[in-house]
Amino acid sequence: MLPRNYRFTVQNITGQTIAASGIVVHMRRWKRASDGSITFEATEATVLDNPTTLMTATFPDVLTPLPGGGGAVPLLATGGYQDGTAQDNSTDKWEGGTIDFRATAPVSSNGSVILFFKRSTDGGTTFDDDAIAIELDRLSFTAAGTKRLTLQI
Repeated sequence: MLPRNYRFTVQNITGQTIAASGIVVHMRRWKRASDGSITFEATEATVLDNPTTLMTATFPDVLTPLPGGGGAVPLLATGGYQDGTAQDNSTDKWEGGTIDFRATAPVSSNGSVILFFKRSTDGGTTFDDDAIAIELDRLSFTAAGTKRLTLQI
């Protein structure tokens, strides 16, 4: 069962920087109706679309936050984590869902993009730490390409 407050997080360990919208997580949630039947969310929700912080790459491969966030290409550096949108489940009371996890890795990638599930017990103010969040799955790369995984929670 989905908790009251949760979010998804990804970690890029491909050895390469991933460009904007190179990692996307969609979810279509479900719950039981009063008659016991399954009711699905009307449309998929985008719960993570990397990254939300605008960064700029400067030579030699140093990531620097932009003041005001304008004018640069968003990136997710290797080893970096990206949190998705915090989900408040207090109204809809979704029980589970189907997750569509996609990643596009650039040339010379060799490693994984990992999808984590984080919970909050304080109304969405703090979530599980990156290192101890629940690992749901990973997309492994040995070269450039796009991979997709569908899973249920």
